[in-house]
Amino acid sequence: MLRDLPGPRGLPILGMAPKFFSDPFGYAAEVARHGDLVRVPFPGAPLIYVTHPSLVEQVMVKQARDIVKGRFMSRVEIVVGQGSFIAEGDAWRRQRLRMAPAFRPALVAQMAPGMAALAQEAVGGWQDGEVRTFNDDMMALTLEIALRALFGATASEEDVATVREAFLDISDFFSRVGEVILQLPMWVPTPANRRFQRARAALDGVVSRILAQRRAAAVEHDDLLGRLMRGRDDEEQGMSEALLQDEVRTLLLAGHETTAVALTTTGYLLAHHPAVQAGVFEEVAALGGAPISTDTPLPRTQAALDEAMRLYPPVPAWGREPVRDISLGGHTIPAGTTLLVAPFIVHRREDLFSDPLRYDPGRWTPAFRKALPRFSFFPFGGGPRVCIGASMAMLEARIVLAEMLRRFALEPADDAPLTLFPSLTLRPTKPVRVRLRARVA
Repeated sequence: MLRDLPGPRGLPILGMAPKFFSDPFGYAAEVARHGDLVRVPFPGAPLIYVTHPSLVEQVMVKQARDIVKGRFMSRVEIVVGQGSFIAEGDAWRRQRLRMAPAFRPALVAQMAPGMAALAQEAVGGWQDGEVRTFNDDMMALTLEIALRALFGATASEEDVATVREAFLDISDFFSRVGEVILQLPMWVPTPANRRFQRARAALDGVVSRILAQRRAAAVEHDDLLGRLMRGRDDEEQGMSEALLQDEVRTLLLAGHETTAVALTTTGYLLAHHPAVQAGVFEEVAALGGAPISTDTPLPRTQAALDEAMRLYPPVPAWGREPVRDISLGGHTIPAGTTLLVAPFIVHRREDLFSDPLRYDPGRWTPAFRKALPRFSFFPFGGGPRVCIGASMAMLEARIVLAEMLRRFALEPADDAPLTLFPSLTLRPTKPVRVRLRARVA
């Protein structure tokens, strides 16, 4: 019985919701104290947190056929539609087959020069001594990279501006505290709902226009959209226009916001750990300005990013729901139960990471990586539904971080702590500010 599971008691009716909203980090720590499978009272129905690597593996791999994304993730459907992020079963399998060729390693590597050019352009406008709102900078840059990766040169500057504004509104919609617990139907004419619907319509308008132009011209393009248009499943069926729309929205949302969060937290932590930053800069400087690709050895840079994603995984938790009763950790989990797989909690386990709250990229030695149990560190998920764009995201993050550190050292701009709220991603609730110091050539 679920009632036999350990967990915090919470308040009558409200459960642990007040703690979640007022102190999400404290909430996570409270959940973690209760073990590997934790029952958390929440308005509507209890949440069952899965916080041990072996149990995560059960959910994500070994029993994946009996577990779907479920109701907890259904709200995201208003953005991503029926694309691969939401689809289940055969529909998901066929869509994954259509998309996989677009993310082959050789094709991802071809994106590196474009990523570097956009990063250099952005950093080129920065000035010595200025204070930047770093989270806004990273969000703008990663969205620009995602747009150009998807649309190449087809999209006009007006199109890019329209999509940029639309996705800012869409991201803001999901970052509202009320959206996490009080999900009003989209037909309710609230200001937030109307703003979201306008943004969604503007985004779809741009994508429809570009698709129509490409089909009319019958010219193949080698950007992500072109590859998706050519994708076929095992029955040689391509995507409908509706599915293409869904996948474009998915790639834009997932492809820029998660990378922006990873870069924001890494930049903040490096600014507060100058010795670590110096080591990363030394590694980047040793390249002598050479371009970075997927096979460029940058162990310190990768460790700095991995340690930031360990402490602050861009997607802190995600929902799963068994379609039939399953056994998990010696307990029977009834069909329809909301399971939450929580990297944010697993990544901070003391039995996996010594001094787990400390930012210590030095822990990520080859031996340490090899010894970690599976699903001890999984910022991009795992199993059959592992993030299809993970290699693209990490290439982008390494390039952007390197281009920044080549020109500037990052310093704290103030004593403000890093405050984050778990929505679709782990987003800053206050501006993350850093001061720039130009490096002497």
